[in-house]
Amino acid sequence: MKVVSDTLDKVRTAFLGEESYRQPKNEQQTCDWVILPLVRSLGYSEFDIEAQKNSGTGGRADYVLYTRRPGGDPIISECKWILEAKHWGTALADADRLQARTYAFQLQAKVAVLTNGQIWEVLEVTNDNRVKNFVIASGSLKSDSFLEFLQCLAPETIESDAIRTFGNRKRAVEFVQSLFSGPESAGVLWAANEVFQQFGVNLSGDEILTILRRNENRPNIGQAELATEKTKVHSDQIEIFIDKNGVKANAIFNGGRQVTVLRGSSSNRIGSRADRQVYLAQREKLARSGAVSVDGDSVLFLQDYAFGSPSGASDFLLGQSTNGWDHWLDRDGAPLQRYRA
Repeated sequence: MKVVSDTLDKVRTAFLGEESYRQPKNEQQTCDWVILPLVRSLGYSEFDIEAQKNSGTGGRADYVLYTRRPGGDPIISECKWILEAKHWGTALADADRLQARTYAFQLQAKVAVLTNGQIWEVLEVTNDNRVKNFVIASGSLKSDSFLEFLQCLAPETIESDAIRTFGNRKRAVEFVQSLFSGPESAGVLWAANEVFQQFGVNLSGDEILTILRRNENRPNIGQAELATEKTKVHSDQIEIFIDKNGVKANAIFNGGRQVTVLRGSSSNRIGSRADRQVYLAQREKLARSGAVSVDGDSVLFLQDYAFGSPSGASDFLLGQSTNGWDHWLDRDGAPLQRYRA
């Protein structure tokens, strides 16, 4: 595990960290610098990885990964998964997924893996057109859960359903989060109804979310731990949060204008078409600095980051123009406006 963890740290430092000085310029460099070092760290030897394997119908899989039978000839082994590589950062398309699944099906592989070095997808191997979603699990090189994702592809675990379990658990967490993502979400509406039935009290969705936030002793967003315990809060600073509309964020207000959003804060929200490109560009820019990770419309803070104003921070999280003085709440549920000088 340490070998995998150390290799992952080196790759992240080289290509994602603040000190990174270059990025892969083509598909081959993506393979040589990122993909293959990570795969080899899992325990695959030179005999276990075959490049440009003929699928039998003219196409060639970028890499085929084999696992050896205990005590068997290392050359005589079984194909367990295939890997299709794309250029660093290139968006993964449905055509790429179909190509990877086709090669895996032809080579009788257990699963297909498609990656651009940053985003990794494990795909179902089937020619059943009734299957709507072929992605078993996905992982981002930037995410805290990527080490766990990667280890599911190791020779000793690929035989099991570890990767499927990982994907199902990730989707389960996202589903539960969606139940309480905003004042009109299903979980909040259910809670409001239960409270009324049990106690005859009408609580708004915002009130229920505020109660839930107050009672979170150790807030957790996805796999990332919020840094409120690690970040020292001085007497002249105020802890604030946003927990609605797909945004779960903790921050510190310094009593002036600056708002520091804490590590672990996240958002799966982006504004209308007019705002979308503006805020996606902002998120990608911050992702290049290593402060956040971006996956589609979702953004996760990997470290504390200071914004020049409350609205600047809430704009970034909500993906649209906002009044941060109203959106940020303190631990009593009061808007930040009450502290405005």
